[in-house]
Amino acid sequence: MNNAAPALLALLLVFALPMAAVASAETTDTSAETNLKTVAASDPITADNTTNRLSLDGEIRSEHTPVSPDFGTTLATRDVAMQTEYRTYRFEAEFENGTAEERGALVEAEHDWIRERIADLSERERTAVSAHANGTLSDDEFLHTLVLVSAEAAELETHLDTLDSHASIEEKPEEAALDMHQSPVRDRLAAFMSGERSSTRSADTVLIQTTDTGMAISMTGRIEYVSEVSQYSNRDTTAPNQFESFSSAHDHVTALYPWTFGEASTGFEALDLAESQLYGFTVPHEHGELTTYLDGGTGDIFYETQVLRQDQLPIEQYGETWTDGAVELAINRTPANGPIEVKTTEEETGEPVRATVLVDGTVVGETGQSGTLWVSPPQNDYEIAVQTAETTIHANVSAHPVGNER
Repeated sequence: MNNAAPALLALLLVFALPMAAVASAETTDTSAETNLKTVAASDPITADNTTNRLSLDGEIRSEHTPVSPDFGTTLATRDVAMQTEYRTYRFEAEFENGTAEERGALVEAEHDWIRERIADLSERERTAVSAHANGTLSDDEFLHTLVLVSAEAAELETHLDTLDSHASIEEKPEEAALDMHQSPVRDRLAAFMSGERSSTRSADTVLIQTTDTGMAISMTGRIEYVSEVSQYSNRDTTAPNQFESFSSAHDHVTALYPWTFGEASTGFEALDLAESQLYGFTVPHEHGELTTYLDGGTGDIFYETQVLRQDQLPIEQYGETWTDGAVELAINRTPANGPIEVKTTEEETGEPVRATVLVDGTVVGETGQSGTLWVSPPQNDYEIAVQTAETTIHANVSAHPVGNER
């Protein structure tokens, strides 16, 4: 690493880019006005024969938006990486040449710096969520912020590991905080923006849902559905811890996700941070993997990620189909507002029909040769439209989960 440092420093001096700031109130997105609906607060939605899901509460802004290569975001994430790499190089050089007392002070200073950066990441993310919810931050700017926050969290986690390798430190709360700025759906977003991942579908879209107190982002692929939900109002570090032990916290989470922790589970990893009133669980199961964080003060789940294999989920056809006399539109839904399968067929023969699919007016993909497309549905009611060269069919869909209980 020492040999690479001069070149790295030169690159930093030449190519360093300023961090992108959250857009000011002057940046507006008028489409937000037509996509605001209010839903009630709840525990994770109860699902039959699959994992329960955390949902948002309050007035929700829902937007499907395409994800495409973004050179500016790619450069900014690389800049974050280079700056942190240089800081790690400088730390290691000073640590190697320092006295025992100097090394201790250096580790403590770096640890404090990481804590400050974590606080900044959390503030930037929550500011972006609030700004998107009220329409002052566009979809692209919002995703840009999330990807940059995720990239910096990953670099800080690597730097934290470097500190720990030189002097054992108590890092678990910081590790958990950084993990909650990273997720499978953000990894997929970053891969699309950098050009590392591409698709033959006509559009690759992410569903963004934001409120004043939380966010949910999700994407569907050919095989997997990935989602991340943060409900900030469910986190209260000032309230007394409701759980006397880790065992009682585990029992409570098991009650919130009984199927996931039951026979479907293949074991779980846990994080017990009672001093921070934080309990984390990662649970592989028959349909994918759940990661969830429980707040000791409120007794509620405030963060959740899901990775689900779509073809493994229970599926049920929506109560009606729509037709123009030649093409039929049908929707298959999965529990707890999970991904939906849009199907377009010839009404007489049942043969697949290729069609462009729109949700609330935004193109989300094509049904293709199979006549099917998986889509992330909003938490509120929405409109599906399918277009062929000859026709357009519109369908209004209720978001109330089918086959489930609230």
